[in-house]
Amino acid sequence: MFLSDWWQRLNPRQRGQVVRLAALAALGVALMAWGSGLGQPAPRPAQAPAPAAPSSGEWGAAEAAVAQELTGVLEAIPGVGPVTVAVDLQHTPERQYLSTRDSAQGAPLVLEQTNGQAVVPLGEVGPSVVGVVVVAPAAADPRIREELTEAVETLLGVAPYQVLVLPDQSGAGG
Repeated sequence: MFLSDWWQRLNPRQRGQVVRLAALAALGVALMAWGSGLGQPAPRPAQAPAPAAPSSGEWGAAEAAVAQELTGVLEAIPGVGPVTVAVDLQHTPERQYLSTRDSAQGAPLVLEQTNGQAVVPLGEVGPSVVGVVVVAPAAADPRIREELTEAVETLLGVAPYQVLVLPDQSGAGG
């Protein structure tokens, strides 16, 4: 009874505003429910079992190779001079496979062929760069520091927060 009395006391303009507000609230709830997927996790590609962790020698060799190539490119930038580069890689390559949607565990999609079964590959994700540190005497100049940062971002496809460029106070460089 209270709600109908309240509704009757509203003028037509206020009623329209209340209706629009209620519609917006319902739309907001619907969007939140849709955005959360109604509790259903999104299907993800199945991943191959993680390979055994590489020894520190393998990690070091991969990081050193990337750092050496990056050093050569950075030192070729006019006005930069000698640089020292350290690269941190996150993981080794992983193979990903297409998975079936009806599988609760994301099992790989297996095709029956005349000569047996085959798993459908989706791709391979290589090692990702976690961070890069560049030390160079010329990095004391903000313009050079910015050029070095942009070069590393472009070459490795990393975000600015993953790159740290510092001036070499000793002047020794690479």
